[in-house]
Amino acid sequence: NLSSNMMMEVRLWVSMRAQTVARTIIGAINYHSALKHQPNFAAQREIDPKDVQSIKRGVGSHVQLLCSYQTYANKRFPEQNDKALRFLMRRYKDFPFYVCVDFNRGALRQSFVDIVDEYLEERYGSMCKPKSIKNITCLIEYNPDWDSNRDPEERSIRVKYAVPRIHGLRVGSKGYESQGKAANQLHVLRFASGHVLQMMDANMGSSMTEVYKVPIVLRRFQPYFISDRSRVTARIIGFREFIYTTLHGAVGEIM
Repeated sequence: NLSSNMMMEVRLWVSMRAQTVARTIIGAINYHSALKHQPNFAAQREIDPKDVQSIKRGVGSHVQLLCSYQTYANKRFPEQNDKALRFLMRRYKDFPFYVCVDFNRGALRQSFVDIVDEYLEERYGSMCKPKSIKNITCLIEYNPDWDSNRDPEERSIRVKYAVPRIHGLRVGSKGYESQGKAANQLHVLRFASGHVLQMMDANMGSSMTEVYKVPIVLRRFQPYFISDRSRVTARIIGFREFIYTTLHGAVGEIM
């Protein structure tokens, strides 16, 4: 007789001991948390640890978490997956956490189609005929206007950007289509505004003890005395990760 919130906490506990999207997201959010605790970083960006908006604005000026999740709201996949993702977006709403979604009209649940169409009508007005657009690259975020006592749970997210496309996510003739993972990364790359990209797969996790080292490691590759940020000494930097380990308990030992 677990409550819905307690059930999600149990699912999170299990997710940290398997190859899951949740584990990757939580690991990446740890880096955001580490940044706001850096004295120099917080002072430079005027972050008030008691002000949620200043934290999101300050951390968001330096880093963003983009999750490319092409099966969101797709009728062929369990709706529970969508609910779990929205739970994570609500849980980490105070951080610059966004999800890139492949909008394919006809393949998605109507509740999400309505959200996208409303955004297009509000954003572009008479210049746009939403129902005539089949493929769209959407970036969604937590909806701060959502009221759990008034609105459906599906409305806890909103569209931040929508970029119409002529073709589907994977291009090419049947049997010779572009590779899925590459297409998924290109999908989200349109919204990446940073100078450095870190690609993370769903088997990755990152503890707080590791993420505190990241600013120090990056400084070694980009010394402060180099004023030209277009000059970098390294393009790819590896960082260790844990995938499966017996330290995580019986599940890790079995896997």
